[in-house]
Amino acid sequence: MIVTWTVEGVDWSKNIKANIDSDPSEIATRGVESILESLKTEEDSIQLGAVLRVFHNRMKDEGEHWIIYAPTILANAGYYQDAEELKQAAEKEFL
Repeated sequence: MIVTWTVEGVDWSKNIKANIDSDPSEIATRGVESILESLKTEEDSIQLGAVLRVFHNRMKDEGEHWIIYAPTILANAGYYQDAEELKQAAEKEFL
């Protein structure tokens, strides 16, 4: 069954159509890749946030979601330097 997944950062969100049993980490990676690709052509910027909230429309009705560590998703998407910088910033903020 195809559902609408949502990946949310601090000041952005991305909707993705995918199978209901898709891996939330893969959905988050696709969302981050899409958002970062769009920034290459715009002069805009985003705050990714230390964690991402991932859910699909059936979960939203029940208030359920996954929380995924953003540096891991950045590394999955191939943004290794950005992942390391975000990890260090998050550690300073939260530790």
